[in-house]
Amino acid sequence: MQFSRQRMLLAFLLLGSVAFYVGRLTVLHGTEPRLEAHRHHKLHADVEQSLFAGEEHAEQSSQHVDAVMSVERKVAQTDPVLPGVVAFPAAQKEKDVEVPAQVAHRSVNANGNANPQSVVKAPPKEEEGVKAAPSKAGNAMPERQAFVKKMIKHAWDSYEKYAWGYNELLSVGKTGSDSQGMFGNGHLGASLVDALDTLYIAGFDKEYQRGRDWVAKEFTFDKAAGEVSMFEMNIRFMGAFLTMYAFTGDDLYKKQAIDLGERFAKGFHLSTGLSHNAIRLNGFDANSDYSGPCFVIAEPGSLHLEFAYLSKISGDDKYLQIAQRVRTALNTPQMTGLPGLPYSEINTNTGSPCRTDINLDGGSDSYYEYVMKSFIQSGKKDTRAQRLFNTISNTVRTKLMTTVFSGDKPYRVLGRTYGGGGGVDPHLGHLGCFTGGMFALGASFTDTPVETLQVGKDITQACREMYDRTATKLGPDDVMFNSQKGGDLFSMSSSVYLLRPEVVESYFVLWRVTKDPKYREWGWEAAKAMEKHCRNDGGYTDIQNVNVNPPSPNSGVQQSFFLAETLKYLYLLFSDDDVLPLDKWVFNTEAHPFPVDGAFDRVAGVPFRA
Repeated sequence: MQFSRQRMLLAFLLLGSVAFYVGRLTVLHGTEPRLEAHRHHKLHADVEQSLFAGEEHAEQSSQHVDAVMSVERKVAQTDPVLPGVVAFPAAQKEKDVEVPAQVAHRSVNANGNANPQSVVKAPPKEEEGVKAAPSKAGNAMPERQAFVKKMIKHAWDSYEKYAWGYNELLSVGKTGSDSQGMFGNGHLGASLVDALDTLYIAGFDKEYQRGRDWVAKEFTFDKAAGEVSMFEMNIRFMGAFLTMYAFTGDDLYKKQAIDLGERFAKGFHLSTGLSHNAIRLNGFDANSDYSGPCFVIAEPGSLHLEFAYLSKISGDDKYLQIAQRVRTALNTPQMTGLPGLPYSEINTNTGSPCRTDINLDGGSDSYYEYVMKSFIQSGKKDTRAQRLFNTISNTVRTKLMTTVFSGDKPYRVLGRTYGGGGGVDPHLGHLGCFTGGMFALGASFTDTPVETLQVGKDITQACREMYDRTATKLGPDDVMFNSQKGGDLFSMSSSVYLLRPEVVESYFVLWRVTKDPKYREWGWEAAKAMEKHCRNDGGYTDIQNVNVNPPSPNSGVQQSFFLAETLKYLYLLFSDDDVLPLDKWVFNTEAHPFPVDGAFDRVAGVPFRA
């Protein structure tokens, strides 16, 4: 509700110091749109106010944030025109913007370890329509967090009971499996390693300690027999070890990360600056093509975050230099189909495209994610990444977003194109739904922040429809949207649900960026659907057909990313904003957070709660 200044004054006179605070809100929610936008920002948007932290970028940052938040408060028509600038200006005087006070409580002790948490309770009675109203204690939703913690505990306990030390849990058969070829058929405990930071963040101290002890006593990359996927080993193992070193400062994790980095580095011997994705961690042979030479661009293009932080903690710049050479190789004229958008597959020997389709879906996805996030991770110093993401966002907005229909109702969705141009195919996979969060998080450092944020919202809305329109309220793995008026919004190309995280990931980011409570409601719907349809006595399973209720299990596998990503993002969706604030932490594509450069006074052993 909007109050007049006269009411403010009357309230001030009648209620004294308490009314002074209310009156302050009155002024900020009155007739001055810029102040109103900043107040909305102050109360609800930790990430927006700090994405441009630092004096050097303060003025332009404030202008970008004003523009984005003014749309949220419907006052954009009175905001000044945003400058169409890509590169940031030199140091300028900081604008007069209030910075929100941080919540005082912490979740880690002086040694950087998690404080004991209360015992996980049974799932609470479902509360439909609960709104996320901020309070003096923060804006967590404890009952929903308890529900997700119960899911985490069941998933972990089942893994520990039936598959301890194995890469994956087969929840239907209640047994473990090392058959995932991407891990080299080695007994590497992929699910265990991938879940360590989720346990740590959610306060499962005993479970975390047992996992850490297993790594100390049993884990070695020497067990990785045959070929492994560099991409999967990097985002899961490297990512997990780097995050746990960032949280704890425990040299156990640092040593494992450096060991893997050294094994990876041997693969980057090609003249293109690339490595084959399928390599041997043991018995490396530089003359072998392994499973190459053609790989989707996400595989070489999703190393930057890990390699940058590995260089930081090891003091060896070679890892960051490798990642920079990879970025260059993926952005040559012969690889660029549309401005900023490489073709989806590259020949690692020649640097030329193997295919000529362009998409941000599975196979290309995390390359684009890492371009955007490397700018954040660098403390806004990697201006090459910023300029590239600005080009990417403009091209996607103007070339790949397309209108589809449910009956006569239009939706805007992300599509793909073939041959570097022509029409847009309205085909989207679940993996591509991460882009909603990506464009929302990156909007404020493009030269079209309002429009880019809207792209993120539109994609997330479409992905939510993929969930809401099925019998189970879970989303299919792949759909084709309807580009003509009349008929259903989409048809399913793949009806399975694989416990994937991308949709709830975007809910989490959009909640942090916009503070629109619908994203929490949508995440709550998804969490309940997972619990209802995917849980079994042996853990959680993927399902065959999201449009069959009750569904049947698909492979029966509880993927490692279910604990690492899906449940972590759901937990964070219902947490206070000071848990892993997005101006201080950047998540890799497996949801392992790394500290932003300059956000802390040391490179490791830092609290994950602000």
